[in-house]
Amino acid sequence: MGNMNTGASDNSARPAANQAAMSAMKLLAFEADVRQQSTRDDLLGHLLNQSRSVLDCNQVMLLRPSGRGWHVERASDVRSVDSSSELVSTVEHLVKESWDLRGTDESRLEFTLEGDQKGVSEYPFPYGCLTCLGDAENPNTLLVLFLRETPFNEQQKALIERLSDVYGHALTAVSGRRHFGSGGSSSRWWRRGLLLFAIAVACIPVHLSVLAPVTVLPADGWQLKSPLNGVIRRMNVAPNETVKAGDLLLEFEDLELRSSASLARQERAIAKARAEQVNVEAFSSQDAAYLLPIRQAEYLLAEEKARYTEAKFKQARIYAPMDGMVMYSSRRDWEGKSVMVGEEILQVATGKKIRFAIDLPTSSAVQVSTGQSVRVLLNDSLNGGLPAKLTVISYSPVVSDAGGMVYRLMAELDQSRLQADAPLPRLGSQGTAHLTGERVPLIYQLVRHPLQLLRQQIGW
Repeated sequence: MGNMNTGASDNSARPAANQAAMSAMKLLAFEADVRQQSTRDDLLGHLLNQSRSVLDCNQVMLLRPSGRGWHVERASDVRSVDSSSELVSTVEHLVKESWDLRGTDESRLEFTLEGDQKGVSEYPFPYGCLTCLGDAENPNTLLVLFLRETPFNEQQKALIERLSDVYGHALTAVSGRRHFGSGGSSSRWWRRGLLLFAIAVACIPVHLSVLAPVTVLPADGWQLKSPLNGVIRRMNVAPNETVKAGDLLLEFEDLELRSSASLARQERAIAKARAEQVNVEAFSSQDAAYLLPIRQAEYLLAEEKARYTEAKFKQARIYAPMDGMVMYSSRRDWEGKSVMVGEEILQVATGKKIRFAIDLPTSSAVQVSTGQSVRVLLNDSLNGGLPAKLTVISYSPVVSDAGGMVYRLMAELDQSRLQADAPLPRLGSQGTAHLTGERVPLIYQLVRHPLQLLRQQIGW
């Protein structure tokens, strides 16, 4: 009989053990599902909606700290929380009073929504259990309020504590930083320190600097500007060719000039013959004596016209006034081109002295002055830059070869800061000039161009 009773007890205990094992397996699977949530929103959504099936509760509310109280941020089965509703205000008030008056070792509280409180009389879930996600002493922690129709039993309370730990650890993991640990206060101080450091760095005074294109030009050369309006027939020397004084550089189309000079010579000869004839007749004729001054004046005018046309004809052929290297773009650019008086065509330079032409864009202009140091970095040089000093600063902007508006600056090479055997840069070399202006905060140097664009857009 005794053996029979023991067997019956074992058989009755097996279903209970199996049920407990099944519950434990379900809880472990649920916790694994919690840890699978990859974002904060997904995790909090899982807490509001999926935890109710495990805890057998009807609604879940999530509260975050707000000033000196608590604010209902989200609730299950509700798309958005109306913070002005009486129910939400009552819940926030009760949570503040209950949580602030709890014991130092308490991380879970229970309370009941009384029927005489505002907005609660028709609410069907009056029994609540309040817990936190993470450290209860951290002012940044989140609170979770579980609500149901009947009071929570001891098993449900223990399960609430376990799930609050699980969700708290998962929330810390997905947040990527310790929002809910004991380091919350130190994290805030760390962020404040970084902010102050960034502000201090942004206020460091630096020289306002700008980069501008630069070209090497001769400082001792001769510029050929067109002496007449005409068409260039032939460039007799190639670009960068060395010439001697007296070498022919170029020729203009001279057919019209040649004809004008020949006609002027003929008119001078006729005027001279007329003057001589009247001079002979003046001895015997009174009329011829009166006509003589007129014929002499006509001869003088014809003589002057002949000299002028001859001089213009000679200007159709340009000769080098000095030894040096001829600098211009290309024969194709100039042969057959019509030019105006004063238009620059070429230069003849010795290359013994150079200067730098700097085109400072108006959009990047800084305050500079003559005598100021400039660092020139040429594209065909690997040295650390050439020292130069500003000598000329244009008063108004001009149109550059690239079509932009620039201030034309001229700088001379500072020979005193060069080595004795250092070679001079090649004429025509191009590069970048580094200019500095007044001292400004570092942040202004970094945002100067975006700020200028913004001011142009809004007119400020």
